[in-house]
Amino acid sequence: MNNDTEHYYDQEITFTYEGQDYLWIGDYTIESFGEDESEFAPAYGEIEVHIDHTLSLYAYEDGVEVIPTPSILMAVELEIERNQ
Repeated sequence: MNNDTEHYYDQEITFTYEGQDYLWIGDYTIESFGEDESEFAPAYGEIEVHIDHTLSLYAYEDGVEVIPTPSILMAVELEIERNQ
């Protein structure tokens, strides 16, 4: 069994949520869980993304800082997972 944790600080993530483009800046942690390959099964793994801190969140079209709601932060987590 493999467990690994990586911390990322002051990262910039661009993503689209409900047709609006955003720039998120903050810290997050990625936890990886997995099973090694065995004689009877292939290797298996999954990751979990945790937002640790939001420094800022900007809407590109409006050019203003917005409040990070739970649904927007979920979109940030999904974008991070896609890029792993």
